[in-house]
Amino acid sequence: MRFIWLISIHILFCLPVLGQGGGSCREVLYGIVTDSETMEALVYAKVSIKEQDKGVFTKENGEYRLEGLCPGEYTLTVSDIGCGTTEYTIQLPKESHFDISLPHSQSHVDTVHIHDEHPGPKTTQVSEELTGKVLTEQKGKSLGEALLAVNGVSALQTGSSVFKPMIHGLHSNRILILNNGVRQEGQQWGNEHGPELDIFIANKITVVKGANGVRYGPDAIAGVVLVEPAELRDTAGIGGEINLVGISNGRGGAASGMVEGNFSKLPALSWRLQGSLKRLGNVQTPGYVLGNTGVRELNYSAAAGWNKSRYGLDVYFSSFSSDLGVFSGSHFGNLTDLEAAIESDTPLLEYDFAYKINRPYQHVEHRLVKVKSFVKTGEENQLNLTYSFQDNIRLEYDKDRPYNDSLAALDLPQLNYNVGTQNVELMWEHSRYRGFKGMAGVTGTRQANVWSGTFLIPNYLTYSVSAYAIERFVRLRWELEAGIRYDYKWLRTYRKRNGVVSQQDHVWQNPSLDLGGLYRISPHLSTTVNFGMAWRPPQVNELYSDGLHHGSASIEVGDLNLVPEKAYNLIASLKYKNHERFSGEVSVYHNYIRNFIYLAPQQPPTLTIRGAFPTFFFRQVDARFFGADLSASYSPANGLFLTGRAAILRAMNLTENNYLALMPADRFEGGVRFEFNDGERLMGPFVKAGVAHTLLQTRTPLNEDYAPAPPAYTLVQLGGGFMIPMEVGNLECGLTLDNATNTRYRNYLNRFRYFTDEMGRNLFLRIKYIF
Repeated sequence: MRFIWLISIHILFCLPVLGQGGGSCREVLYGIVTDSETMEALVYAKVSIKEQDKGVFTKENGEYRLEGLCPGEYTLTVSDIGCGTTEYTIQLPKESHFDISLPHSQSHVDTVHIHDEHPGPKTTQVSEELTGKVLTEQKGKSLGEALLAVNGVSALQTGSSVFKPMIHGLHSNRILILNNGVRQEGQQWGNEHGPELDIFIANKITVVKGANGVRYGPDAIAGVVLVEPAELRDTAGIGGEINLVGISNGRGGAASGMVEGNFSKLPALSWRLQGSLKRLGNVQTPGYVLGNTGVRELNYSAAAGWNKSRYGLDVYFSSFSSDLGVFSGSHFGNLTDLEAAIESDTPLLEYDFAYKINRPYQHVEHRLVKVKSFVKTGEENQLNLTYSFQDNIRLEYDKDRPYNDSLAALDLPQLNYNVGTQNVELMWEHSRYRGFKGMAGVTGTRQANVWSGTFLIPNYLTYSVSAYAIERFVRLRWELEAGIRYDYKWLRTYRKRNGVVSQQDHVWQNPSLDLGGLYRISPHLSTTVNFGMAWRPPQVNELYSDGLHHGSASIEVGDLNLVPEKAYNLIASLKYKNHERFSGEVSVYHNYIRNFIYLAPQQPPTLTIRGAFPTFFFRQVDARFFGADLSASYSPANGLFLTGRAAILRAMNLTENNYLALMPADRFEGGVRFEFNDGERLMGPFVKAGVAHTLLQTRTPLNEDYAPAPPAYTLVQLGGGFMIPMEVGNLECGLTLDNATNTRYRNYLNRFRYFTDEMGRNLFLRIKYIF
């Protein structure tokens, strides 16, 4: 620990002396470098002045800045791995602002890598991306934790290790997660069932806010999270990256390695291998250790593609395996202890640090196989066929073994779920015709779930089919988009009682609609409006749950009378970007959901032979969600950046004229970042500091919860980093200190806030080598 602190102090205090200023000339050349085909910012492209020994690498937003230049004519050289090298002639000071759009390298005209268009966010919708340095700073965390870096996104927690993303107050089956273009299917219905996904595979994570039922199907009421790996290498050679992350709280870390290649004699074939592991022990709050909160993870993936100009085939496989300890102080043997724990400021028992994971804990496995092929049916027309299979296993172990000695010796889980999902999609994309470009497709899904152990939800088999069409019209400053979809879903449940198996069938069908528009007011200012009509059938747990949910240490009871939710979502934004000094965005939203299903606390707690547990019932009401997300960035001086964000939400139970429980409180953030001049060896050195203040959640149902909402709290984050260009590749180093002041607080969205404080100070030391 002392060694980590010495490193952090060295980085933060030594960076200022590593920069170097310019000379007597004061002209500045700045701009943004983008890919001419994708229009995405190019990171670490080299921009240099040919007549001088002066150059910089572009930042994560594609920005470059060359200072200390004299007036005159120069040759500007811009080089990027994927786009080759291009030269431009500029005249200073006349062309001090010079944006560059690099064309793709044409060295392999017969090799074309086709990347999935269908997972990409629509331009008429409000979205935010995690890429470059911002994404690198999240590596080592779970997906739910990483998404907290996106404004308007919070997380429903269960302890210190399970984070479920929440967009505008909605979570679980109302948010779709696409892993490499495939809809993630697992046991995500549980509040403590986090996404079974390794973010080390991600090159970009995009959050699309608002209803997305047309493209992505039922359940996309709140939004979509797109986890996208980098495209397979399409130039000859071998490359890769290594990530090492040290984590102080939990005394562990994570490591990841990736290698990929392409052969000059077989340019159509590309491949990639990747793997990661993570190990943490018990985490610590500012005052005590949380017993049995360790984490173990082992993940790996492989991908290969054969892509020609007219056809291609991609194959992808990933495996995720995790053991998650469940805080020991969340299980109680009687009502007296449960009530005492809720009223106490600290857990009833003291714990020591340990890496060992004991009961209660969860073991989770998730495997994905994806095969996608495409055929060009015209100059721009393309037919895509995708098949995927997912196998998800979740084992939940109670705190105590069975009382029968022979059964206890087997060490079997109390809950054992295995869900298998097969999906096939046929999609046709047509070329642009008189300003119109779009797609149409059909999908089919089969899913089966088998359980053993104590009862919580029944076995089930479900089939669903759908058809959709989306058209986009683009002309000058306007982009208009419309889509329609129809879904049919059939569900059959199986339950054995007294030796007799009973079946029950459910059928749901409904259309979805999406209308959106984008208008570019000026080169820097644009506005979007999107209206979506989506729906979501009730999940099996919402209908049939009846028993102890071990992972969340609670009793959950379903309701067979639940009907599908129907959402009517309107979201609009005003965005100002690509300006030298200022950028900002304001988005407002209104989501009306008929027959909204939620898990409501029910007094008093339930006493079972396993112990005493808080009890929750699934209920259905009409609900309204509305609010705003605001963000801004301002640079008052070269290298200095000030940022601010705010997320405001109001969630109402219209049926009972009351507030909804477990909704995020208003949150405000501010930050400062200083980027030093590049040195002889260091590129892009920076330091940063941020403050996030979360208000007390006063809009809660009266006399319904087991404990009142916790007080407001303020967290401080510090960080810094730099890059060192090597003879082969680049070395990136970064340091982040979360909860730097070691603030003691409780999060209203944490199901274990009844029993414990949140994690204390946590230092992340990250090293990334790209070769």
